[in-house]
Amino acid sequence: MNKKIIVVDDDPVNRTLICSVLKKYTLFTAEDIKSMYNIIKENGLPDLILLDVMLPEVNGFEAARDLHTEFRNQDVGIIFVSARTEGSSVKEGFDSGGYDYIKKPFDSIELIARVENQLERIERENKLRSDASLDPLTAVYNRRYFKHLVEQKINFCNRKNMKLSIAMIDLDNFKEINDNFSHLAGDYVLQTFASQISESLRKYDLMGRFGGEEFIIAFVDCCKDCSYSIMERLRADVEKRAFIFEGNDISLSFSAGIADLCEIESRKSVYHEILKLSDQRLYEAKRLGRNQIVI
Repeated sequence: MNKKIIVVDDDPVNRTLICSVLKKYTLFTAEDIKSMYNIIKENGLPDLILLDVMLPEVNGFEAARDLHTEFRNQDVGIIFVSARTEGSSVKEGFDSGGYDYIKKPFDSIELIARVENQLERIERENKLRSDASLDPLTAVYNRRYFKHLVEQKINFCNRKNMKLSIAMIDLDNFKEINDNFSHLAGDYVLQTFASQISESLRKYDLMGRFGGEEFIIAFVDCCKDCSYSIMERLRADVEKRAFIFEGNDISLSFSAGIADLCEIESRKSVYHEILKLSDQRLYEAKRLGRNQIVI
């Protein structure tokens, strides 16, 4: 898969020059930090960010610190490309989370070599991270790692006054699938369901397997009314899909409960409380007959 790189520089000549050197990659360009965040929001976190230091409003060092705070436990690959060549600036670049520092004017061959080196390093570290963070059956986040990520998202959303909602999901009558078709069929349904849902989410939402046939989704910058609309569309898609395993047509539906971050008054155990509220609403959905969502 082609690597994605964001080039952040307020000088259009510099952006064009860097893009001409790195044209084999999928490139996005931004003239400031706000534009960079818009790209991330639309396309997800890139494999690498080439970041100028002297930018309008927010400089590159501050932006790097913010990125590492917001996307903690994800590898935010940053290479500074700057005309500030003094040693103190280079040191600050590494202190703020940069993995390399290239001085302008740069040599094209050196730029390619440094970018390739960082992309290889990031790929190795991502492989190690995924082995520790993903559920081995469904390939979505495991419960422990999901909790860790969402706690960071909650802190960030509270600081930035952003919305966040949590959906707790339970596959309806899943035991009957195991009993009637086999546990291998049950595993297939879990894998296919997780893949269908995760591929339908926005790039910056998070999905985890909570346990058994229960899954959990964190919708970032999205209130429960908005996430309800998303979940209702997903519920309808799952209901009409045929899960075919070894010639057997398996029907599936799910129930869900959704809670908003703004509904939680406590600031000491926010993750636990929002989970508890979404779980209560999940059980209300099941009590009401399953195959529905309660907010």
